Amino acid sequence: MDVRDQARSDVEPVGGDVDKASPAAGYRFRALTTNGKRRGLRLEAQFWSVLETIASEEERRLSDIVGDLAENSPDAINIASLLRVYALTRTSQQLWEMRARTGRENIDRLVQACPSPAFLLSEKKRLYAFNTAFVRFVSRSFARENLESLGRELRLNLDQNTDVLVKRLREGDNAFVQVGFAVGMDDRRVRGTINAVLAPAWKETLMICYVVD
Repeated sequence: MDVRDQARSDVEPVGGDVDKASPAAGYRFRALTTNGKRRGLRLEAQFWSVLETIASEEERRLSDIVGDLAENSPDAINIASLLRVYALTRTSQQLWEMRARTGRENIDRLVQACPSPAFLLSEKKRLYAFNTAFVRFVSRSFARENLESLGRELRLNLDQNTDVLVKRLREGDNAFVQVGFAVGMDDRRVRGTINAVLAPAWKETLMICYVVD
């Protein structure tokens, strides 16, 4: 099948408003008016869903997006292929932007920006980061001034298993969960309470824990 044959399979003549599904490969056929011209497009349902989401986010009509793509690519024969590329490009761009915003460095900044004691904990109980206020909290609790090796010396325990805590956070739509905790250093141990919330991380499950008392 050459390019023109493929174009005919995706763009069909229409005589009225049409929006119907095709069982073949989950296609949907839609008729749109773009720049005063009626277009009939047959596209996979998943692509229509992505395009509708983009249109909603941009507060535009789907027909305007289709019209702009057609107008800016006058030599293109297959509008459906243009729409597929556009949908994939936008989705990939949003994915990379989201990953950039939800990387460890940005989450560390959220912890550091908090004026009260806070730390970043993984589901496997690994202490990834803590802020200056948390260092002061430990210093007061243990009467220690030299805390350069705090990350190695500090023993941290929660009153609830981290996997159970993560499950509660997920089931609660990420509303914070209050739980008791204990920190130990040398032969001393100090108890307190934290508000835990899931961090906006894409690569692994992390919790930002804010010390309440």
